[in-house]
Amino acid sequence: MGGLVPIALFVCITYGFTYSIKAVVDARMRHQLSHGAVSEDLLRSILVGEGQQRRLASLRWVWPWCFSPSASV
Repeated sequence: MGGLVPIALFVCITYGFTYSIKAVVDARMRHQLSHGAVSEDLLRSILVGEGQQRRLASLRWVWPWCFSPSASV
């Protein structure tokens, strides 16, 4: 039981660091796209896709378990 706390702490720190890096990379990409020579249609489609991805993010956790072949109906 004593080894569980350091492992959980490591997992939490790793997840937080990974999420932070992802947020910085996404922000940098958006900045470069918005200030570059990119058409408005492309920017609009990217924003619509990201919005849809955010709305459906919770289903990523439910989907594999609900519709797996071994799930009982």
